[in-house]
Amino acid sequence: GLSSRSNSNNNICNNPNACHLFGTKIIGNVTFLIDNSGSMGYRSRRFRIQGKIPIEAVKDQLIKSIANLRGVKFQVIAFGTNDIEMWDKPRLATSENRSKAIKWVSELTAYQLSTNPSSSIKKAIEDLDADQIIVLSDGIPSNLTPYCDSRNSYHSIDGCMTEYNEEQRKDTKVGTARIDTISLAINNGSFQTCNHWINSINWMGRLASANGGKCSVI
Repeated sequence: GLSSRSNSNNNICNNPNACHLFGTKIIGNVTFLIDNSGSMGYRSRRFRIQGKIPIEAVKDQLIKSIANLRGVKFQVIAFGTNDIEMWDKPRLATSENRSKAIKWVSELTAYQLSTNPSSSIKKAIEDLDADQIIVLSDGIPSNLTPYCDSRNSYHSIDGCMTEYNEEQRKDTKVGTARIDTISLAINNGSFQTCNHWINSINWMGRLASANGGKCSVI
């Protein structure tokens, strides 16, 4: 399982204090899933994160994390209407790959029309190199009940992805992936998706708690 593959934070970071995304620590091979729907780029009607519009603040943190990674594989997928993958599969955090990744992240913009995280989460789960998946989003998925292959049915996004994690990985040597989630609070911080009383809105809280991770609000 995960614990046998994870390194201590000191072994995977040049600077352990920089090896996190808004406080969510990187613990091993990691795939970052970053929402780049248009709302992440609004310059008005939104609070700012560290004085910046959301996508720019996220890029800053992501670049710091990537710059300090070592000895692990990593990937970034931007999601919205479609998935935009940095690489076809995770790569080792060599100096060259870190530089390429930083350039790629620095050019990300928030423009996609909808928020569909399901396919990017599936891609990350299918990659058995990923010990940890970190999902960052500022909203509610456009499709709250994605199609789940196994049951021929539609149900909640957290239920669907949790089931997928179990089915794809439970019987492999690596075991299930840990899924951590980061919710950007909107409406001046009053609305977020880590602990909302409506289950469908609480999708990030449910996704993390069912897959060994934690949900944080920024």
